[in-house]
Amino acid sequence: MIRRNLQRDYLRRLSKIVIGQRRNPFYDMYSYISFFGSRHRYPADARSLARMHLGELDQKLQAVLESKDLKIDDATRAHLQEAQEQTDMVLHAKLTANGP
Repeated sequence: MIRRNLQRDYLRRLSKIVIGQRRNPFYDMYSYISFFGSRHRYPADARSLARMHLGELDQKLQAVLESKDLKIDDATRAHLQEAQEQTDMVLHAKLTANGP
């Protein structure tokens, strides 16, 4: 379970770098309050690297999920499917927002 939470956090952080942070009215009103990365803009190279890593992760997850020889429990399969769906959505959202 700890590994899954770490993997979710890693995926969340990469996703935030790639697609950015949505504006939060709370932070606009109280701009002195800041959490890690909440108001940070990432350099283009960081976004490119995060996108590359998400693409690689997406391919690996897809390959694992398509493997017929893999024996995993339902919780692990659900975790991997959710992670693959999220990487796919983030990568697709980025392409839609910025064009091809």
